[in-house]
Order: sequence, then C-alpha cells, then structure tokens
Amino acid sequence: MATKKNPIFEYLNWFFKQYHQIQQTNAPQHTFRLVDIRSKRKGKHIVTVQVIGTQNIFSASPDEILNNDRIIEHFSSSDIRKITQYVYETKPHKCEILSQTVNHQNEILFKIKSNEDDLLEEKTASEISLNPELIDSLSSRDAHTVGYLTAHEMNNRVSN
Repeated sequence: MATKKNPIFEYLNWFFKQYHQIQQTNAPQHTFRLVDIRSKRKGKHIVTVQVIGTQNIFSASPDEILNNDRIIEHFSSSDIRKITQYVYETKPHKCEILSQTVNHQNEILFKIKSNEDDLLEEKTASEISLNPELIDSLSSRDAHTVGYLTAHEMNNRVSN
C-alpha cells in the first residue's frame, strides 16, 4: 500500500529548504569589520575591529592583523586594503620641524628634530632647500612650509 504524501507537508518542506538555502547564500562571509584606524605617537597605529553581528569590538596593531593569515581570512578585501594603505602611506618621517624663528640677519631659522636619534638642529630655510635628503626626510607639510618660506625670504631680499 502506497502512502500518499500530504501536499501541504511537501510544500512546507520545499519552502523551508529554499529558505535555508537563501539564508546560507546571504550569510556574511566575513567575520570582522574595520571600524577605525588611529595613529598614536611615534608612528604607531591601532586598528579597531568589530565582530559582525555582535557588539564585540577589539583593538590590535595593523602588524598583528596583517601578519596573521587566520585573521586576514575573516576580513573583506577592501578592509585589508584600507589597513595596508593606511599603514604604509603614513610611515613616520625621519625629521620634523619643531619651530621657526627669524635671526638677526632676517633669515628664517627652523629647529629640526631627528626622530631616529632625537637630535635637534637649527638650519636656515636656504640650507634646508639645498639639501634634498633632508627635504625627503620631512613630511610633505613641513617640506611645503620650508619651500614657501624660502621663496618668501628670497622675494623679500629681491624687493629690498
């Protein structure tokens, strides 16, 4: 004797299989989401990460994340790209300008600190402008300031 299947039961069975399949397809494939990247002193960075679907948040250094293949697998490729770009584009500069003053000869003097050995130097705008290695060791903002003030200083000399 053949048992007749209930069409409602068959429909519900089919419906739940379809629902389960859609849920599997739409489930997030990445476990972690990049929330924020912050810079700290001396070029250190902290990455804030959220576990998707929860309110759990943790912090780690970019190196900890990028050096661990098991963690990388759980980020989207765009998040990994952001972490990598941020870290490598914001490397600390070898030197930074701490202050600028004008000496008795009306030359602009810059107080420059080396971040490698904390050495302080005083140089004129002209001396910095003639030293390409020193310019390369400055941030783009500091290099722009030196260039602008050197041009301004030269313009004042020509005017007088």
